[in-house]
Amino acid sequence: MAEIKELAAQLLASSDSRDRVGAGLIEVFMRNERITLADAFAITARLGLAEVDALAAVERLAYPQTAGLNRFYVDRSRPHPKMLEPEEVKRALVSLHGNRAGRSLWASTVEVVWARTVDAAIGRRP
Repeated sequence: MAEIKELAAQLLASSDSRDRVGAGLIEVFMRNERITLADAFAITARLGLAEVDALAAVERLAYPQTAGLNRFYVDRSRPHPKMLEPEEVKRALVSLHGNRAGRSLWASTVEVVWARTVDAAIGRRP
């Protein structure tokens, strides 16, 4: 965890606004062992930045040489969360193309998460 704290300090010192988002995301990660898309959007909104900045900042943290986080899709439509493969997500989005209400309803049950493990993505604590 020391290396992630060092990364947060580097990001805070940066003049790049997306790096400041990244520093905030690391704070969330250190508390929860996961970052959600909603976390990223909340931080960018607080800093007066766009949603595209949220996505860019969190994807920077996914690089192996930075925080090494992986993107997961968690289906929260059932009592027990289920991991979705990226291909499943793609198929669902393609099948709902043109059906804005259906796509929105489906997307409201899928949580986009960046974490190091499946258990952390789902929110399980050891």
